[in-house]
Amino acid sequence: MKYATVFFLLLSASIAHAQTSDTAAVPEPWKDIRLGPIFSAGAAANAGTVAEGSKTAYAFAFSAGAIADYPLNQNIAFDLGLAYDARGINFHDLRSDSNKVDYTFGYFNIRPEFRFSGFLIGVGIGIPVSFSANGGGTAKAPALGASAMTTLFELRLGGTIPIIQSDLGELDFTVDGSYAFSSIVSDANGPLPYSGTSTNHTDNNGPLATAEIGLKYLFNLTHN
Repeated sequence: MKYATVFFLLLSASIAHAQTSDTAAVPEPWKDIRLGPIFSAGAAANAGTVAEGSKTAYAFAFSAGAIADYPLNQNIAFDLGLAYDARGINFHDLRSDSNKVDYTFGYFNIRPEFRFSGFLIGVGIGIPVSFSANGGGTAKAPALGASAMTTLFELRLGGTIPIIQSDLGELDFTVDGSYAFSSIVSDANGPLPYSGTSTNHTDNNGPLATAEIGLKYLFNLTHN
């Protein structure tokens, strides 16, 4: 009886150890730290007031960079993106859209965000790096540079849909929208032409609203 008791105790311990080992071996991919490239394209628009006698139109916008994804738990992760953002807008004469100025504003954008499953919320902080303006018709483009721009501060919302998943990583389809809480250029440089006779620095000066779709590929840096 004594030996039988010892045998069953040893057998029970072996089974418990085997179950523990099997549990530990179960992969938990949500714990993977991931890093990869991102690209998106869409349109930007002036969401603020427009000078009397002029109109605005949306124009091409795109973003390219990299993003890191650090999981906090199974449903929440912290994402940090670094990207070059180009935002285009247009201002033109109310009576003739051939009298126009097309703008492209370039930013180095830092994007701290939280990911809740497939939903993203965060902010974008854009450091001005380039300014481009091209006039058409009788409208003259302003001779300004990136130094005339203000730092971009925007709220960002978006979503991701997995397309391909493997041990190597994941390809996602992305949808992003952003709304800025800052003007495009400093007060001394507003309003941006084409602005008619307006001298109000808040006219034709943002804030910028942007919507883009794109792709990102996240490589698994760790395998859990």
